[in-house]
Amino acid sequence: MSRRTLTPNAPSLGDPNCWSDGVVPMTSVPGGLTANAQGGLNWLLNTLEKEVLPRLLQAHAHSDAGPDKRPSISDNDVPPSVVQPLVQMALTNDTADILAYVQAIHAQGVALETVYLHVLTPVARTLGEMWERDECSFTDVTVGLWRIKQVMHELSPTFQSVAQEQSHGREVMLVPTPGSAHNLGLFMVSEFFRRSGWRVSGELLSQTSDMLHVVRKDWIDLVGLSVAYSDHLEVLTELIKALRLASRNPALQVMVGGPLMLAHPEYVTTVGADFMAVDAQEAVAQAESRVPMRNPT
Repeated sequence: MSRRTLTPNAPSLGDPNCWSDGVVPMTSVPGGLTANAQGGLNWLLNTLEKEVLPRLLQAHAHSDAGPDKRPSISDNDVPPSVVQPLVQMALTNDTADILAYVQAIHAQGVALETVYLHVLTPVARTLGEMWERDECSFTDVTVGLWRIKQVMHELSPTFQSVAQEQSHGREVMLVPTPGSAHNLGLFMVSEFFRRSGWRVSGELLSQTSDMLHVVRKDWIDLVGLSVAYSDHLEVLTELIKALRLASRNPALQVMVGGPLMLAHPEYVTTVGADFMAVDAQEAVAQAESRVPMRNPT
């Protein structure tokens, strides 16, 4: 798979082809979900709160769950009626509208980690697929992903409120493969690592020279790299070699993820990484099984 290039013929948001493959079009929602169309948003929130989520959560309630345990739903159990409107809202609505929608899901008892992994992640994946199929422009998708990231920024204090109080001393550097355009996935992964007590660096790094400087200067236990396109494989392979050579930590672990690795897990050994993770939750679990704790510094 080669990196997709933006074509001048990509339809605009008003093009009905932009909402194929079952994504709910604006005209199908009472009131219409145009930007700032409060009537349409209120209808969606009301339906979500009073019909969709109560049935969903009732189906997954556990009689032995304690009062502080939020019911959990799996990826296959999140209905399209919850995710699909959010895809459209990410492309057309204000961030405040998207945040209200997500908070309505959380308020019904769905854990934020479930919202992140099984609601926001499918939304981001769908946006990327729409771009690859030339159904929406690169600009539309970039803005949509930025809005989702802003929502995660707003939710971060709540998400981190259950974080481990003391650091175990481990540090992860999370960076995109040079040339990558989007970093929403890395931000989500960073949220899960922080909540598990890791120190996280690398969010503002995009140049190879800056990444090498950090691993020379600091003791980094794990480097996490995201890759989306096959024409980044050579760059990624060379980057991993350079990071290992430059690292202060001779036992540096390298984790890879992103759309390309999900489609081709065999590339993990090709690029010289130690392991891959399919989502943020698995990334933390695998990292903690491979990197020993050390005293905070």
